[in-house]
Amino acid sequence: MINFKLNTKGQSSAIELAIIIPVIVVAIIIFIFLVPNYSYSAGSEVNAFQLNAMAQSLLQYIVTNSGNPPNWGLNASTLTSFGLAEPNQPNHLDPFKVLALVYWDYQNGINTLPGPASNQAICQIPQSSSGFFGYLTNTLNITSFYITNYYLILPYGRVRWNINYNYVMQLLGLKRTYYDLKLVIYPVLNVTVVNNTSANMVIVKVTKFASNPQQPIPNATVQITYTIMYYSTSSNNGKNGFGFAICTGTSPPEVTNNNGVAIFNMSYLTCTSVFGNLSVSHPYINNASSIYIDAYVSIGGLGDHGYLIWPNNITIPLLMIMVLPNGTNQNSIFFIDPSVFNTTCLKNIYNLSGKRSLGLRISAIYKSVYGYIFQTINFTLNPANGNSQESYPVPCTYYSKSGNPASGQKGSVCYWNLPNSPMFLVITVYRNSNGQSSTVPKTQILVLPYGISPQFYLSNRIVIFGKSIKNAPVGTAKTLVYIGDSTYYIILYIYYKGNEFEPLG
Repeated sequence: MINFKLNTKGQSSAIELAIIIPVIVVAIIIFIFLVPNYSYSAGSEVNAFQLNAMAQSLLQYIVTNSGNPPNWGLNASTLTSFGLAEPNQPNHLDPFKVLALVYWDYQNGINTLPGPASNQAICQIPQSSSGFFGYLTNTLNITSFYITNYYLILPYGRVRWNINYNYVMQLLGLKRTYYDLKLVIYPVLNVTVVNNTSANMVIVKVTKFASNPQQPIPNATVQITYTIMYYSTSSNNGKNGFGFAICTGTSPPEVTNNNGVAIFNMSYLTCTSVFGNLSVSHPYINNASSIYIDAYVSIGGLGDHGYLIWPNNITIPLLMIMVLPNGTNQNSIFFIDPSVFNTTCLKNIYNLSGKRSLGLRISAIYKSVYGYIFQTINFTLNPANGNSQESYPVPCTYYSKSGNPASGQKGSVCYWNLPNSPMFLVITVYRNSNGQSSTVPKTQILVLPYGISPQFYLSNRIVIFGKSIKNAPVGTAKTLVYIGDSTYYIILYIYYKGNEFEPLG
């Protein structure tokens, strides 16, 4: 019995070994095959951690530092240190610097600007040694420009005062051989404004921007600021008369309903005429010639703007506008008679409008950093019948009287040096009342989102600066920022494309 038991025990051990040894061998083989994958996963986790830490550190720096010089947004050619913040205001982005990113976005075709209807939007500047064209080509090295559907002229291509992506990477201590960087800025709220002229109503709808389908935001406070132009014609001793009024005002606040909608009855609101010879007591939009409305929405410390411009399809320009640098401390806005450009790629439409819409007068109403301040600047480009080259700006400074002598048409360019404080211009243009074709509009409103309210460019859309790499390791960081009185998210992506990490600095 004893021997039997011993033999049985020995047999059991042999059987156990026969089972265990193959299992161990298989485990070793599996481990050998899995080790490379395991090591790669662990390495990827370390890389992602490092990239996220880098992204967080860089984003914190960008949104809390103003860069150098602190006002580099007025002229990016002076940039020696990159940061987007207002001086001494962390997490509040300088709107001038945001506009620099917007222009880079447009010029690199990430968000394409629509051009004037049925016309080429990129125009070559005529070669000239003097005048306005000579100033653009010889002084600023601008040989072409882009024209938006609001007839705001933007320099096109690489201009030395525009921001440069590779240079920003260098300033941030990121080597292009190892990394690429992308900044994304988008609003928290989506604000749309619609006018119902038959009912004299303005409807504002508020939704969450990053939601699909759009998620309505109830209980938000909405207030609208409006600029409305009216025109009338009458007969006086057989001569045509021309009357107009520029009406401005701000509504009492309304609250959005469960659908995120607030409705404003314009007939209940007051109207202050800031310029003109017509008497207007209420902002009736059903008989308006042109309308501009800025709707500001706020809820729980968050806010944003929505805009309405009507009519929204400008086909015949009464005025061209261009923002150009004028030194390192300020920029200039150029008000340009369209006839100045009648030798460019949009010659047909300028010949139609420029020769027949002389005697332009402009009212520029701006918003300062201290709130809505309506001031009016009025001057005339090419008064009388267009045979005179003189302009009468108040207080606009005369710049150039250039045109196309071969066509018998002369045009003026006039500029206004802007102060350092950010501004938001609503430029109302009304044409000469005499000798105009019926196809030439009586008035236009041009919105220049310069400075404090780049929200006109940012409204309900995304702005991108930088480059991405498909399927590359990436680190991300995200934070909430303010631009003026509007709230945005800013996300920073760092894409790694090198063989080993390159330390910052």
